[in-house]
Amino acid sequence: MTHSNITRSKNSQQHTRTNKQKNRYGTHCSLQPPHLVLALMVAMTQAYKLKNFITAASFARRLLEINERFASSKSSKSMSSAAKKAEKVLKLSERQGRNSVKIEYDEQDSFMLCCETMTPIYKGNKKTRCPYCFAHYLPKHSGEVCKICGVAQIGLETLGLVSFSSSRR
Repeated sequence: MTHSNITRSKNSQQHTRTNKQKNRYGTHCSLQPPHLVLALMVAMTQAYKLKNFITAASFARRLLEINERFASSKSSKSMSSAAKKAEKVLKLSERQGRNSVKIEYDEQDSFMLCCETMTPIYKGNKKTRCPYCFAHYLPKHSGEVCKICGVAQIGLETLGLVSFSSSRR
């Protein structure tokens, strides 16, 4: 292998790991049940393929819980097929009972995502916000322009939206 192939391989592994982490974080968004089922299916499947059986079992349990709550909805047919797959993954994962790869994710601890780095900011850790759209950021991003709205400076404390005409300046 050449140096560029090794570098490319390391970059693709890091990219894959980052995508898998983002899929896990996506399961904590406030989504409608059919959309949450899709997010949980993707995260469960990726965790299982990565041989992270404890994590895969957790996603399978959440998926089955959602399916149980919304079994009478219009999308119950697609949700029931997802539930069947989740039951299989849950059984297989419980037999294995281990995680092969360490990934920065704690399902029990509530968190917000930093809008710049897409990393979790766990409850109790310091964070800063955009005063306009209230997007969350790690404190190191204070003073930068918000990536979400592109209007306000992150971490700036304001009374609200203030507008001045050019004659008052």
